[in-house]
Amino acid sequence: MAPARYNGKRDKYDEDLELYKDDDGEPMTMGKLVAMIAQHMLASPGGKSAVKENLLRSFVKVDSVTWECLLKKTNEKLRRSCGYTIVQKDGTLYLTNILPGLPNVENLAEMADAQKGFRFIVLVFLMMERPPSLAKEFGKVPSERMWKFFETLGYSNTEPDEVLGDMKMLINTMINEGLLAVSAKQSGPAPGDDILYEWGPVAVKTISPQMVFDAFLKIHDTNAAQWQQHADKVADWQFRFAKEYKKHSYYDRKRAKPDVPGGTRARAEDAGRRRLSEKPQIEPTAAADVCSWDACNPLATDQSLLNVHLVTHTHDDLGWLMTVDQYYDREVQKIYDTVITEVEKDKSRKFSFAETGFLMRWVEHNQTTVSRLQKLVQNGQIELIGGGWVQNDEAAAHYVDIIDQMTLGLEHLKVLFGPNCSQPKAAWQIDPFGHSREFANLAAQMGYESLYFGRIHYVDRSLRHSTKNNEFNWIGSDEQKTSLLTGALYWDYSPPSGFCFDSGCNDEEIQDDPNQPGYNVVRRAQQFLNYVTEQASHYKTKNVILTMGMDFNYQMAEKWYRNLDKLIKYFNANPSMGLNLLYSTPACYTKAVQKAQPVLTTKSDDFFPYASAQNSYWTGYFTSRPAFKGMIRQASSLLNLGKQLSAHFLLGDDAALETAKRASGLVQHHDAVTGTAKQVVTYDYQQRLHKGMIQLETLATHAIQFATQQTTAPKHQLCLEANETTCAAIFNKASYVATVFNPLGQVSNTVIEIPSYAAQAAVYDYAGQLITGAQVFLAAPSQANAADGAQYTLYVPLQVDPLGFRSIYVDTMAKKGALTVQKPETPLRDATSTLENSVRSA
Repeated sequence: MAPARYNGKRDKYDEDLELYKDDDGEPMTMGKLVAMIAQHMLASPGGKSAVKENLLRSFVKVDSVTWECLLKKTNEKLRRSCGYTIVQKDGTLYLTNILPGLPNVENLAEMADAQKGFRFIVLVFLMMERPPSLAKEFGKVPSERMWKFFETLGYSNTEPDEVLGDMKMLINTMINEGLLAVSAKQSGPAPGDDILYEWGPVAVKTISPQMVFDAFLKIHDTNAAQWQQHADKVADWQFRFAKEYKKHSYYDRKRAKPDVPGGTRARAEDAGRRRLSEKPQIEPTAAADVCSWDACNPLATDQSLLNVHLVTHTHDDLGWLMTVDQYYDREVQKIYDTVITEVEKDKSRKFSFAETGFLMRWVEHNQTTVSRLQKLVQNGQIELIGGGWVQNDEAAAHYVDIIDQMTLGLEHLKVLFGPNCSQPKAAWQIDPFGHSREFANLAAQMGYESLYFGRIHYVDRSLRHSTKNNEFNWIGSDEQKTSLLTGALYWDYSPPSGFCFDSGCNDEEIQDDPNQPGYNVVRRAQQFLNYVTEQASHYKTKNVILTMGMDFNYQMAEKWYRNLDKLIKYFNANPSMGLNLLYSTPACYTKAVQKAQPVLTTKSDDFFPYASAQNSYWTGYFTSRPAFKGMIRQASSLLNLGKQLSAHFLLGDDAALETAKRASGLVQHHDAVTGTAKQVVTYDYQQRLHKGMIQLETLATHAIQFATQQTTAPKHQLCLEANETTCAAIFNKASYVATVFNPLGQVSNTVIEIPSYAAQAAVYDYAGQLITGAQVFLAAPSQANAADGAQYTLYVPLQVDPLGFRSIYVDTMAKKGALTVQKPETPLRDATSTLENSVRSA
């Protein structure tokens, strides 16, 4: 078990830790823990009260002058001028007078050992006996919230930390023993503002120090005697401190009313927590009263009327002609701002948001107004559709990556909107270039009730129009027997021609005041009626869906709703025209179709290839930008490995995984993995993906360090350019260690390829035995063009255990057992090859 380490650089965590660090970073000491607790308590209003001063003075030995210095430097590092004695030993800094009862300076080594073992026991007790008002089963708490209580005490949950891993193991052990549960404590701010929650362990029965110690020994049974010795010396004052701290902790202040927002005090505490967090923390909402599919606007009572479902939506590509950042900054943030404002004005107004990637970005940049969005989702005015991080491609994206990006998006929605309204009922794939049966199968298994898409082969579209089969049941799997109500939208996903009311649209607006020049509502209504009547003739029910929106529409939401309100008012005041117009959503439209019980056909194969017109087949993207497609698969494999390592070793690398998940999810977008974005946008995708892969590289290093029980371990580097026979990590290295992970649940017999800069090499296993069967081959000339490109490739056969790893040692200077270069055989070099089909021969 190694001490927590920091990077030694000044960052936002330093401002809160308030302690000196040496240039290389230092372990978290018990003195530092107490200083952080002091700051945590001082951060709230009234923190300088006599109660808190007396409490802190009993554990922080300072005189009056030093105490005043501490109060003045709440947001700075504690300095020698405040009267602390700082002693350095073996690269570690200690505050020798921070606590009474600690071993003195002469016993620094013993003091350090004790701090490693028991500092996290204090953390357990600090969070005990909190009001269990919103207790949840531990396994159902969202992973990104599960350990957030560490941050209230100054711990960085974004850095790999083995002690945090031990802490988590201890808490899990105590949960399994029935000593702890997990609860959410509502902590503010005041009514009318955002309501925030904190997650953390809460005691379910009286817990003695010995109970904690016994649980601790279960995860460190080989060191029982050593830890017992430390327990005798350290545990008493730590448990005494925890007991005193709980008496004055704000967690127990409102035990009688645990669900009352914490007001100003909670806001201050929340501000302190956010300074310690790498990214904004948006807390989950309470259970929703009603969702969009339960708050649909009423259908016509007159069965002769045609119900026209106006589905207001925007299609926001996470990169295409511009990068993700450019789209968000220039267009998307305005869409969310204006839509929320306009929908709030009228309870009958609806809107549907699809791309969680953009939604979460808006949320994380608008924490003060998130509650407005939450309210609109909870009262049924805004519907979440699709739900994935992006609207993924269905041909070039691997099904594992599709599941991962859907999981990423849906998990964030659940945390933000609660369990009821966060799970979309309608899968929304309106722009991908063709559709796969497998995606329909996945959507059905995920619980979606319907699927809508816009692009379909032009011949198939014409046939479905003529036979009224635009809506059908899609059989996704012969084995699973999954079936999904599917709708091929009438014409892509755009509004009727002439009825776009946004920036960039030049369509005539509707004027319904006869006293104003330009009065045109009668004429415009007739145009609308003609379009709707034509569309309705190709459907089987008295319901038609009109997608009122297009790419990046609703930057001018007021203009949209103002004109649609006039259409609705006019038609519903003139039922003789045969239409009942209503704001609707995909789920509400599905509900209306299901109520009508039409007889639908079935389909059990793909919608590939997609053709928009004669000789206009969208098939080049199956293979375009192959190197980028390969990079995406490589990143996907690394992400899977990272999730396994993090779960297995309890590394606590939530931020690293989140970065990698978002990058991998982003590139499943139907303009990313397909290769259909502009080159500058593709570069941006690659940079984001590379950043995520580097995060996983660091995570793997910490996993190896943990698995081998080393305090430090050499940094492991990925050969990200191995496809170019290049590996910067081993360039000009005479020897190196290569580690191979097996993420499978079965033994893997494989041959690994390593770019080699030497014509010979000896390969050894962990026991120092030569590995037989390894070969060095001359690299293909086309692969050795880079300045640091290797001339050779080393092939090594390996057997790796399930969910295990194996390291090999490669020595290019060894004389004994060295392999010499082999020339690859090319039996087809002089052969004559012919490629032909029924049309051409070459």
